[in-house]
Formats: sequence, structure tokens, C-alpha cells
Amino acid sequence: QHEEYDEKRNIEVLHKYYIESMPIMKEQFLIASIEGKIPKEQLRQQLDRVQVDFKNKYFAVGVISLDYSQISNDKFKENTMLLPISAQKILDDVMMNICECISFRYIDNVIIICNFDNKEIIKSLINGFNEVCRNFKKIIDGNISIGLGRVCVKFDDIYLSYNDAKSALEY
Repeated sequence: QHEEYDEKRNIEVLHKYYIESMPIMKEQFLIASIEGKIPKEQLRQQLDRVQVDFKNKYFAVGVISLDYSQISNDKFKENTMLLPISAQKILDDVMMNICECISFRYIDNVIIICNFDNKEIIKSLINGFNEVCRNFKKIIDGNISIGLGRVCVKFDDIYLSYNDAKSALEY
């Protein structure tokens, strides 16, 4: 029992656990951000804590919705849990050439937070999302839809963009 206390007191061990849990903390922070659950006055500090550094002025959220009923590739029909991972990989490969972005899975969707310094990039974002849909169709032989939310000037308003993106998927 004494050893157990020593380990919990050991700053190095705790720091190692902290670093190992960083990806989960980052994802939880991003989910709370798009849901609008973090008080604005805490957002900056939390961004630093989870080591997310958005360098650009503008933000927009994209939401990928997968249509599981339209998958005709037998391998993926049997392994539907791999579809969001595949969609995220395709998304990351395309979007990293367009802007700074962070993607993560949330419930049955893949979320992407895009960060850019020029509003003119919106057309490129839309073209990129169209390419993601085409690539997913080619590779998986399935359909996805991507909703894009409004452009925000402050990370505080990211939840508004997320809500727009979800609404866009309903049409």
C-alpha cells in the first residue's frame, strides 16, 4: 500500500499519465467546445492546456454524416465501425492541403474544425468536402454527406458553426 501512495505522489509518473491522456482530453475539450459547454472566459486557458494552437483568424465546422444503409462494399458492411475511421482519414488527407484543421469522431459523425486566415478559402473548403465525398464513394463505395457551418471570427462561437453544419445535413 505504501508503494501505491509513492507512485501517486511521483510527479514524473503523474506527468506521464497526463501526457498519455492528452489525446482524450483534447477530444473531450473539442466536443465540449462545439457543444458550447465551456464558459468563454475558460476557453483560451483550456486551448493552451490541451495544446491546441489555432493560428488563424477564422473558424468553420464541418460535420460528416455516414449513410450506413448505402454501403455496398461487403468488407465494410461487416465492419461498419471502421467507416468513420476511413471517412476521417480521407477527410484529413484532403483537407490538410487546404487549411489548418483538427478532425475527431463524435457519436456517429466525423467533425472537422477548420482554421484559416482568409474568408475566400470557403470555396476551397467546399471543393475539398466534395472531393472527400467522391473519394469515399470510390474507396468504400458508400455515401457520405458533409454539412458546413458559418464562418466564425472567434473560437468562442464555434458552437454556432457546429449547429449550422448539423442543420445543413438535415436538408
